[in-house]
Amino acid sequence: MNANLEREDEVTYQAVEAGQVLDKMESAKNRMNIMILDACRNNPFSRSWRSTGDKGLAQLNAPTGSFIAFATAPGREAADGAKEHGLYTEALLAQLREPGMELEKVFKRTREKVIAASHGQQTPWESNSTVGDFFFVPAQKPVGSMEPVSQSGLVHGALGAPPEAIGLLGGLQVIVNAPGTRVYVDGELRGEASPTHALNLPDLPVGEVLVKVEAPGYLPKEQPFSVQESQWVQARLVLTRNVGANAPAALPAVITKPAKVAPVPATIDAVKPGPTISAGTSPLAPFQNRLGMNFVSIPAGSFTMGDNAGVGDEKPEHLVQISRPFALQTTPVTVKQWKAFVDATGYTTTAEADGKVMIRGQSGWTYWFPKRGLSWRDPGFDQQEDHPVVCISWDDAQAFLHWLNQEDPERGYRLPTEAEWEYACRAGTKEPRYGDVDKIAWYWTKPRTYPVGKKAPNSWGLFDMLGNAAQWCQDWYGGKYYQAKPTIDPQGPALGDLRVVRGGGWYLPSSKVRSGYRNRTETYYFLNDVGFRIAMNLP
Repeated sequence: MNANLEREDEVTYQAVEAGQVLDKMESAKNRMNIMILDACRNNPFSRSWRSTGDKGLAQLNAPTGSFIAFATAPGREAADGAKEHGLYTEALLAQLREPGMELEKVFKRTREKVIAASHGQQTPWESNSTVGDFFFVPAQKPVGSMEPVSQSGLVHGALGAPPEAIGLLGGLQVIVNAPGTRVYVDGELRGEASPTHALNLPDLPVGEVLVKVEAPGYLPKEQPFSVQESQWVQARLVLTRNVGANAPAALPAVITKPAKVAPVPATIDAVKPGPTISAGTSPLAPFQNRLGMNFVSIPAGSFTMGDNAGVGDEKPEHLVQISRPFALQTTPVTVKQWKAFVDATGYTTTAEADGKVMIRGQSGWTYWFPKRGLSWRDPGFDQQEDHPVVCISWDDAQAFLHWLNQEDPERGYRLPTEAEWEYACRAGTKEPRYGDVDKIAWYWTKPRTYPVGKKAPNSWGLFDMLGNAAQWCQDWYGGKYYQAKPTIDPQGPALGDLRVVRGGGWYLPSSKVRSGYRNRTETYYFLNDVGFRIAMNLP
């Protein structure tokens, strides 16, 4: 509306009264009315104009047949972002272009993106009293009357029954993590897929097919899938970077950031039940691998996972058994250790190929926005070789682990599961953290990291489990995963869109620098407060 309010007496003349708009919408008797509000700012004139508080917008209820969308919850603020639009509008515009996506799903996916981009600081909200279905972009039917599938989205469950002329056919949606991936079905080239563009194959005969995928700079992969009659089946294949001696020096020059499709988790060996040992049992003495990385052995045992005093996804507390011992790196992976990997392989990180990283901004509260030209080599602040490496995506961490397992085979290097991470972090303690926060963690600081191992370790000899750099875990994130109370060696949901991040980081306040605090983001995200540490299988 181009309003420029500088004084209280200008409100009447320049502002638009939301209630009047709602009244007009209701009196118009339209089948559907949609109002989108991305104007959730502090109210500078709360004394005269509102009694509900001075944060954000007051709650509005949608009249019959109306849909009201807010950039954030009532009484909260929304971030402007670093681009032309705010975080909310930027995410919403991307979803509006998707064909065949219902109104509610558009805003649900927008909410997921904003929550991830703001690290949980901003949660979009809707008031809905609509009846029937509405699509911003109508669906395009790929085969007969079969329900369409967005090339960049995911599909779940059965499709509408195809016409009889189709016969016994089904659909396969091939989802990959590598750009320029060629897709073969039973030896026949059927097209290409990429992280942002799934390949939809709607005309496959029912039964088992062999899918083979190949991409430059990646190892080829084959996997059988079962095509179901009149259904779309997702074929998720994660290709491994070829970082061996004969690998290309780097990835192709450009990688497009995936918008919705996350790769399948790397396989974790099935956990075999073992004897239960008290969580207070002391670990073995630290040891060093052949590449000079320090580890400590973590004993098997049981502990109470979660925090009933924390936020929703940390509840309920539940007993978890870690049935076999494992080893964990005593510190996060350092800049020096990451550089050794890059020097040996010529690896190009996702951030370097994409050309930007997510960094912290400040506008009353913390939010995140992309900045070009940054990477682990320059995360936006000075780093030394003994600092934790950051601007590392989950996919980058998997490439490092693949190389490490080639250089030092039979160790079984991997990321820790979320349960293993919290178990090791607590080290037998039941309090929110394993020591005084100022003595054990770098937190709530200006953008920067600190040398690893300079704060006090926990009783199991692990440094920087909290603060400094947050750390990737192996698991997919599930906001309600704890409600199932998984007991023995939990490994997270089978599928998801976000990976678990633990440990907080330099940007978080002490209230979130806790053993039970959970965070998450997309596997392709590269933030300048996120790194990783390595776990290892033990005999």
